Amino acid sequence: MRLKAALPIAELWYSVDPNEWELALERYWQVDSAKRNLKLEISLEQTLTLMRRLRCLNAQQWYDFLHDEYFPWKFDNLLCARII
Repeated sequence: MRLKAALPIAELWYSVDPNEWELALERYWQVDSAKRNLKLEISLEQTLTLMRRLRCLNAQQWYDFLHDEYFPWKFDNLLCARII
């Protein structure tokens, strides 16, 4: 597939055209270094998504997250049972 010529980054930065941004993103994933780092990119995006979620929790939701998700992930069930 042949892609349309991309805007120089200095122009893209100020562009309000979503099509130009989509084109730049499409071109980004064609770069070898981006392909090699895809696993890392996905991991970082998942981390950012979790951080956004955690920022919005109240005290009870934070406790529930620790109890229901974090401790079972971080520790084995025996250790988790002793802590809680």
